Amino acid sequence: MAVLSSHTLKTFLLSLAISQLTSAQTTPPPFQCPSATTLLSPSPTCAASSLSPLPSDPYAFRPWTHEPYCLHPADKPLLGFCLFTNAEFHGGMSVVTLPEIAAVMANRTGMWLAPPPQHSTVRLWEDGSGPVVGGDEQARAHGEVVERKFEERAAPGKGRGLFVREGQSVRAGEVLFVEYPTLLIARDAIEVLLPEERYRMNWLSVGQLGEKGRKVVRGLWSEGKYADELDNVVAMNSLGVQYGGFRHLATFPQTAKINHACIPNTYYRFDEKTLSLSIFALRDIPAGEELTYTYVDPLSEAPHKDRQPYLASQWEFTCTCPLCATPSSRDASDRRRGSIRDLKAQLAEAAQDPPRIVRACKKLLALYEEEGMVAPRAMTAEIAAYAANQVGDAEGAARFGAVARGYWEVMAGKGSAEVRRLEELIRDPRGHGSYKDGGGYGGLEDEEEEGKEKKKDEGGEGDALADAVRAAMEGARKAAREGGKGEDELVEEAVRAVLRGALSRDEL
Repeated sequence: MAVLSSHTLKTFLLSLAISQLTSAQTTPPPFQCPSATTLLSPSPTCAASSLSPLPSDPYAFRPWTHEPYCLHPADKPLLGFCLFTNAEFHGGMSVVTLPEIAAVMANRTGMWLAPPPQHSTVRLWEDGSGPVVGGDEQARAHGEVVERKFEERAAPGKGRGLFVREGQSVRAGEVLFVEYPTLLIARDAIEVLLPEERYRMNWLSVGQLGEKGRKVVRGLWSEGKYADELDNVVAMNSLGVQYGGFRHLATFPQTAKINHACIPNTYYRFDEKTLSLSIFALRDIPAGEELTYTYVDPLSEAPHKDRQPYLASQWEFTCTCPLCATPSSRDASDRRRGSIRDLKAQLAEAAQDPPRIVRACKKLLALYEEEGMVAPRAMTAEIAAYAANQVGDAEGAARFGAVARGYWEVMAGKGSAEVRRLEELIRDPRGHGSYKDGGGYGGLEDEEEEGKEKKKDEGGEGDALADAVRAAMEGARKAAREGGKGEDELVEEAVRAVLRGALSRDEL
């Protein structure tokens, strides 16, 4: 006989309770406050008590602080979406999703625990503000004050944005801040609920957050194409995340202040277990530079003519980032992106041809470097590493593996499974499961190798890369001594820059 764990039992009981609640509710109560035309800002929203009073027993709907409110779409009576609010979870969070998803969420995040987990995880900035956190992720649970490296200020032509503070700099892969959603809404709920039902859910979601949460939402941009202002808040300030296999729109108030760029300098990681979103730097960012991330797929090579209509239809602005600013920059970018699309098509066709995969990946990495696209490099270099190993080129596999590891450290974090996976390959390429002895590149790269050998005979090209690495290391050590900075970090940066340059010139 199977024995249910305590978490599984709690999940089952909560789902059962919610299903009974939803089946008993056939007609929603009258909804009078506010109307769809009520301004969200600066007027206050309805008091939480007038929308859904707190239960007299604080554990009545634990871990939720309000009674769940559920609706069934008229055309899909078996599909019920419910509003769940925990006004104490990281400053307050309202979720509109399926009851089963909410039960899983409650278990994963530890909302069953008392006191709520945010008391041990939230860290404050040196100015006392919060709840957004930053710094290294291992120290995040200790609640200490950390240095805030960015500030909010006016962004010409964009309203406001976030900028690296004067006297600060951000390294590639560094986490700038971590925050938790104020609103989390299943896309299916948005699509299937009637407008009046959606308005009710929207306003209940905000009203039940408490004064602090309502103030945060009121500070977000609320102008847009929809009749209801909270529809606009969600549409203009949310990003897409997957949770429990379902698509959701998540509103992270601090992240919502980051403006778009087609070649951004930041991106994010979403943790389903904690519901936290980490904003990290894709590259080194100097003082004074605006933080940006792309509102389109960072792996996409969509041309300018496709990006602009999408941005205009979704967020009602015309992009003026450096890539879109001038006809010459647009044309050069579109040519590179066209070449990227062609090479990706070649990769798909060469699935069983490792030598051609290596060649296509090398060209792709050079194009990504030239275009400034960081996100696709990690997987591209990793594919090249495995393909090189399949033709018996263990040295090439280790080189590509090192490149992939460096980019995965940025994209997934230094302790990530992706980094550990590459370290296994780098340590012992010949002992790795992808290695096949012999075969080589089958003459595909003979011409390239002959050209390189000729360069070596004429000018010692083989030693040039090693000399460049040594010179970069010496220069970094000198800079560290003179500037009082960490030597290891500067040396790593310098060597990585040399290798990226060599890769872009096809010298690796």
